[in-house]
Amino acid sequence: MSRAVVIGAVVAAAGVAALCEAFGPGLLAANCLESALDRVSADYQANGGSWPQLQDTCTICTAGEASPRTRSTHPLPAYPRRTSRLS
Repeated sequence: MSRAVVIGAVVAAAGVAALCEAFGPGLLAANCLESALDRVSADYQANGGSWPQLQDTCTICTAGEASPRTRSTHPLPAYPRRTSRLS
């Protein structure tokens, strides 16, 4: 009986080690990503509100449109133009 218990314990330990080897790095990376996102979110809340803040958007340079405010800023090609045929 004791031999079966020892063999079962060894097999169980090997199974746990294999699971840790297979899924451990992914779980650790997910935990690190979650911690980093929590820090960034806390920084955003401390700086004046939740995401997106004005400096994270294109509103500063383009006024929310495809055309830029100044000549030094390039137009945004993904935005629809106000003079398009579809509007």
